[in-house]
Amino acid sequence: MDATDVTGPHTGAMIALIPSEADAAQIAVDGGEPADELHLTLYYLGKAAAIDESTRTALITAVTDMVERRELLPVEAQAFAPALFNPDGEEPCWVLLAGDDPDNASETLGAIRGMVSEALHDGAVEFTMPEPRTPWFPHVTLAYTGDTTLAGQISGRTGPIRFDRLRIAFGGQATDIPLAAAAPASTLVEVAIVESGGFEPVHPDDLTDAEPLGDDEQILLAALDELDGVLVEVFDAGQARYPKGHPKGGQWRPMVDRVKDSIAAHRRGEHGDKHPLHGYSREQLRRVAKARGIELRRGEDRDSIAAKLLTDLGGNAKAPKPPPAKTSATPAARKQPKVSGARMEPITRREFEKIKARREHDDLTAQLQATKDPREREDLERKLFYVKKRIDQKSDEFYNWESPHWDEQAAARVIGTPSEEQIQAHVDKVMPQAGMSAELREELSGELSRQGETAPRSMLELGKIDDLSRFDHGSHGHGVMAYYNPSFRSISMNPRWDSDRGEMDEAVRRARASGWWVHSDATGAAGTAAHEFGHHVFFRILSLADRRQRTKLTKALDDGLGANGWLVQHVRTSGDIKRSIDAWLLAGGRSSARRTVSEYGAKDGHELTAEVWREYTTSKNPRPHIKAMGDALRHLAEELDMVRT
Repeated sequence: MDATDVTGPHTGAMIALIPSEADAAQIAVDGGEPADELHLTLYYLGKAAAIDESTRTALITAVTDMVERRELLPVEAQAFAPALFNPDGEEPCWVLLAGDDPDNASETLGAIRGMVSEALHDGAVEFTMPEPRTPWFPHVTLAYTGDTTLAGQISGRTGPIRFDRLRIAFGGQATDIPLAAAAPASTLVEVAIVESGGFEPVHPDDLTDAEPLGDDEQILLAALDELDGVLVEVFDAGQARYPKGHPKGGQWRPMVDRVKDSIAAHRRGEHGDKHPLHGYSREQLRRVAKARGIELRRGEDRDSIAAKLLTDLGGNAKAPKPPPAKTSATPAARKQPKVSGARMEPITRREFEKIKARREHDDLTAQLQATKDPREREDLERKLFYVKKRIDQKSDEFYNWESPHWDEQAAARVIGTPSEEQIQAHVDKVMPQAGMSAELREELSGELSRQGETAPRSMLELGKIDDLSRFDHGSHGHGVMAYYNPSFRSISMNPRWDSDRGEMDEAVRRARASGWWVHSDATGAAGTAAHEFGHHVFFRILSLADRRQRTKLTKALDDGLGANGWLVQHVRTSGDIKRSIDAWLLAGGRSSARRTVSEYGAKDGHELTAEVWREYTTSKNPRPHIKAMGDALRHLAEELDMVRT
């Protein structure tokens, strides 16, 4: 974490993603914002002068802890188009619109934004953010000007962009939180067990390969080793048999010879655009390079490794190397972490996660012993409960770290579903003690208890129900019945539920009868609370679900909405469920959404999923496709909370 002074008359506060130095220099424009001040705003926090020092520290701590806990990696995105914001306003500006990179497995921009929102709540920061503008358009502002001549210059700035830091800025004072460098996935994880009882994870590129080279790797290694000597005969690299006139004319040529000829032709410039190592994966090339003693940088990309393999041939100056034995690899020695009195142990991913859980258990226990704050102790004790279950060998029954399998019944058997008493205690805790009539409080409390029966772990993550005086009429208007605030996981009900109850109930009746809302057997206020709890469920999914989980949920939504695979195809590219639903609605899906869900559900992805949840949880006989989509939402939300805690 690095605190720096950012030049310029900045008066606002923000949390933003910062592009890498190389990318920032590449997209900056002459006369525009300095490269070191380019950013993608996640949240505007208001005027810096209004935020006191203790709140600033709490915000920085909450976000830093989230980054370290989640071990967040740099975010790979795509700058896909220039745009002129506020062309007729007081502050026009040229921006680069950014989206997710479909070819990269990094977290999406929307997911990072959701995680920051979660962190501010989890960190128990007493801070109310200004209501964000909607919809949110991820962008990097390049220049504050309406000069249209910049359009051509900025259009050349599109392409991949890496964000490698999170920045929290208060006026001219900024704190940068680095995102760790990415490490390739590995089936086995090497850890050094140190004397203190902790562990040090080792980068997969530093491992001693336990598996022998495969056939393809053996062929490439042999070809490269033989090319270090004198190549006597050269044929067409694509020719599978020896030509006529050759002593072996007509016979199949060994793959080693064919690879040798392909490489030799490439080095003479006779290969065109086709690369002789095309088809070999990064891991195959890495293992062959190690076997040849080539020094590689940690995390070096595939194309760079391929180039080093060809350059290493050195113009046939080297003596041939003996081919490796079939039974084992011949890796070069690598620098290993300094470990006192310990040896490197290859372990499975599942075992690695258990070691992490034990370490987390020790940290939480120490924190519990050090604090006397009742609220903090309650939170730590709940986290400890679930960490202990993760350490338990029986936890393998419900979650296998090496596969996407998750079994809710087995999970409930091992961890235990929260009891009715736990759920009711949490409902009582989140309900306001004042600022609401006793009748409305009882009605909402009963509905939240029913929601807790359907999604108990999601209910335990609900932050609060605001008292009616906190309803923001300025941002949401007189006619809005309620709203959900993801920053604090809170539900705010319109005070008219107390002052104009008859009028509000009549409005609900008309909305249901006209198809504006889905059918519900709950009272008006209870059904509205169920809708807002649906937002809570969906926001948690957007914040925490990985790509596999998003795709699985999208398949259920696609089937229920009759999208004929449109949503599934789009989410594989965008990685964002809400964005995929919005795109489908704009592309002609609204009529289907009106028919399968409701008129209000056809507005956007948030309202569609909340409407599904309302009918799913408050109708005695939900429509079959609604039940299927509701089941998918509930299963995923409960899975995320279980694995997270």
